[in-house]
Amino acid sequence: MTELSPRGISTYKGLDTLKQTVTVLQKNYLSVSKLYILC
Repeated sequence: MTELSPRGISTYKGLDTLKQTVTVLQKNYLSVSKLYILC
């Protein structure tokens, strides 16, 4: 294990937030595409 510097920690948090955003967007896209197919 390497020690995380404050900069490394903030970068990791940024990546984590980005992943969460992508996941939410994917879920929204799936639900929207399902509605579109139903219409």
